[in-house]
Amino acid sequence: MNDEDLFKKLAESLNTDGFSVKSDTSYKSVSDSFNDTNTNSNVVEVKHPKTLFEMRDALERMKVLRKKREESKVSTMDDEETELLGFLTSGIVLSEIPKHNEIMGAISSFLVSNGFDEEFVFDNLKNMEGRVLPVEVLNGGKAQALRDHIDLELDFFDFDSEGKVIGISKDKEELYRHVVTHEFFHKLSSYKNGNNDVMVAGDALIEGFTDYFAKLALGGSKIESDLYSFPVSVCEMFTEIIGIDKSLDDYVRHTGEFPNLKSLFLECGLDKESFSEFSTGLSSVIVSVRRDKEAGLPKSEWGKDEKMDTLSFLKENIIVPYCRNNPEQADRILNKFNNLFGASGYSCTMEEVNEDKKI
Repeated sequence: MNDEDLFKKLAESLNTDGFSVKSDTSYKSVSDSFNDTNTNSNVVEVKHPKTLFEMRDALERMKVLRKKREESKVSTMDDEETELLGFLTSGIVLSEIPKHNEIMGAISSFLVSNGFDEEFVFDNLKNMEGRVLPVEVLNGGKAQALRDHIDLELDFFDFDSEGKVIGISKDKEELYRHVVTHEFFHKLSSYKNGNNDVMVAGDALIEGFTDYFAKLALGGSKIESDLYSFPVSVCEMFTEIIGIDKSLDDYVRHTGEFPNLKSLFLECGLDKESFSEFSTGLSSVIVSVRRDKEAGLPKSEWGKDEKMDTLSFLKENIIVPYCRNNPEQADRILNKFNNLFGASGYSCTMEEVNEDKKI
């Protein structure tokens, strides 16, 4: 079994060995959960790998233990294997997150220009820590935001002869900057200080707005996520309609509730169930894109049916009714819709809006 296969199995273990996270509890890393559930003390010392070599050594030991367990057909990890899993997922702790102040400043400038308090941004982001993990422990992603730190995939970094992190790989700098900005926005939204955490995984609206705002804060980042690029376009469309102020209000102050976006649905004659239907359908795009990508289909086919279903709903139930009710904005809205989705073979014309109006 190679390292990638092993870590995929480890990622699956996060959901089968009692480490899942619920929306009404604090989001913890696996190592935090491990220490909380295996000691009687509320304060314990978490052991972190200090070098790349320590992480690789732990991985090799894990492979041996897992092989023995599979050969004996035992499904539950023993104490040693569990301890190694906690060690690996605790990550190498960075002395500082590279470009921390630069990225925090860019986010602050963006949010302050849109009515937010600079203190809110720095209060949430200034003390965030960084940890370096193998990508498979991150469930296949490049990073993840937690309440007090972000986990970053080790491929972003260069290491010295002792296996210690020495900086960002030059060919990964643009992607790194975008990913950290994305994760910092999650902190300001789903894990902001003084508020209950909001479940992020699988929510296409939250992920779409997160990546869209990351792009804006960076002055137009060209990084495109395979999983989130379509939700990003949908969220950009919504922002065009309701405005950046209301989109940010939904995202930061009312995470997961979307009162302003729901008002748009109501304005277009839709009920709460329709909003839920749309949100679920958009999230299914992420699942289908991952499925089709792993199946080796051409990129143009990734989640194609689910995307078309979403665009049909968006066009028929939001774009056309809104343009009909707001004719002075119709040209701008249609141009935006066609620019975003025309390449996918989907468009909307003024004739269609007028035909709907006659009906």
